[in-house]
Amino acid sequence: MRSDVWPGLYFTLGVRHDLNGDFKDATTWRSTASWQLPAAIRLHGSFGTGVSDPTFFDRFGFFPGQFIGNENLSPEKAKGWDLGLEKSWLDEKLVFDLTWFSSTLRDEIVSVFDATSFLSSVENQIGKSDRRGVELSLRYQPHDNLEIFGSYTWLDAEEPDQSREVRRARHQASLSGTWRFLSQRGSLTASAQYNGDQDDLDFSVFPAQRVVLDDFVLMTLAARYRLFDGVDAVARLENALDQSFQTVLGFNTPGLGAFAGIRAAF
Repeated sequence: MRSDVWPGLYFTLGVRHDLNGDFKDATTWRSTASWQLPAAIRLHGSFGTGVSDPTFFDRFGFFPGQFIGNENLSPEKAKGWDLGLEKSWLDEKLVFDLTWFSSTLRDEIVSVFDATSFLSSVENQIGKSDRRGVELSLRYQPHDNLEIFGSYTWLDAEEPDQSREVRRARHQASLSGTWRFLSQRGSLTASAQYNGDQDDLDFSVFPAQRVVLDDFVLMTLAARYRLFDGVDAVARLENALDQSFQTVLGFNTPGLGAFAGIRAAF
């Protein structure tokens, strides 16, 4: 549902009700607001709630000698809000946005380790975890065929005991540029993503100890060329710098990858 309350002022409201055979039925909602002001300034914000059910693997997964599921899990429950300011220049060719956000998660599903059976499992965490931070973004289009986008996020994520939440990098940033050529029939894109260091838990010892996973930069190169209407030739390099990194302790991630193909739309 959308409402135009005042010239330049808009509200939206969405409500969702889920009928669930395994858990309690859930009603969630989200509301947004946008206010266009003079001098190409726009205020925006949102508030909402959400529910996430445990996965099948969380409840029933089993790896002999490693992991056992937990049938008694409850859904995670979240609520959050954000408030931001957007400013544009040069007929919206240069757009800057600053957003402050905060969210709370209850009954978070977390990994646990049983020193008696030497099995890992999952359980609902008692209390609530909080996430708050600031996101900056900048989009610049100096030419009809060139677009540059950059962003930075600072995140403060805390466990119920106010310790730093694991697997949540405090600093993240990205930078990308796209050049279109031959009347925008083809395009070249280069992007880089930075993920700051983050904590994780080492379950190979008991009790589990906190460790720090190193920061890393991922670069992606992509190309597209329209052969004819609805058919494109595409190619991309992922992790072009062949970085070795982990986002979960003990689980390596793919190195350099090259892909090419044909994409058709009908």
